[in-house]
Amino acid sequence: MIEMTKSLGHRERRRLPSMLRGFALLLMLLAGVATLNGCGGKEEKTDPEQIPNVEDWRSKPPPPRREPRPPPEKATSPLQDAVKAGQADEVERLIRGGMDPDGHSPINGRTALFVAALEGNREIFDLLLTLGADPLAPGDRLGNTVLHAAAEAGQVEMAELLLDASIDVNHLNQFEYSPLLAAAHTGNPKMAELLVARGARIDFETMNGLTAVFIAARARHGEFAVVLVKNGADAERQFGKKGTPLMAAQMRGFDDVVALLREAGVTR
Repeated sequence: MIEMTKSLGHRERRRLPSMLRGFALLLMLLAGVATLNGCGGKEEKTDPEQIPNVEDWRSKPPPPRREPRPPPEKATSPLQDAVKAGQADEVERLIRGGMDPDGHSPINGRTALFVAALEGNREIFDLLLTLGADPLAPGDRLGNTVLHAAAEAGQVEMAELLLDASIDVNHLNQFEYSPLLAAAHTGNPKMAELLVARGARIDFETMNGLTAVFIAARARHGEFAVVLVKNGADAERQFGKKGTPLMAAQMRGFDDVVALLREAGVTR
């Protein structure tokens, strides 16, 4: 190659680099084509019989249409609904027709007797007992008894009847709430007197470490709290940052509760 460049004239030598570049580019293109042919292999021929025919597509039946799924059946509890609506005749009809008086609602797990106690419907409550409802059966799926419902609803007569039937006055639900703690949220002082007289543990704590007297004071149920204080509840105990029952009432501006607690001998 060097000897060949010597025999070329001046002008041809100047054109040589561009010629070499063109020659190199041609070689690269030829090499690329050869590589592609090598990778592709032999050309495959399409069988005409395998080519789909438009007429064949039209002759095929359409795919079956999917029917929409029916909506899920809504859970119902006709017995509990009748109790809540106060329909005594319907309650009797359902039970005499074979419905379990102690059956749990698929919606909230409550029994009919539990609902009657929570609604404070003494007529249906007595009717259910007459028709065979068990007052000691679990009231719902959270571990509450029917006494929890009666205590929360402030139904003293129902609670007394249940206690006469030997229901556990200190039974705890899944959240470690006793009937007395449930009653503290609604604050019927007569309920507090009944439960304490029947052996309710006054200073039992919830999962959060609160007692009935603290719950009652914070919920502005001063008379309920005073009943507990007069029966030995520790009303000056400090509940962490929440303070004492008296402090909780002061922080919420419940002057009437503060006055009742001070009158009962609570000092801080």
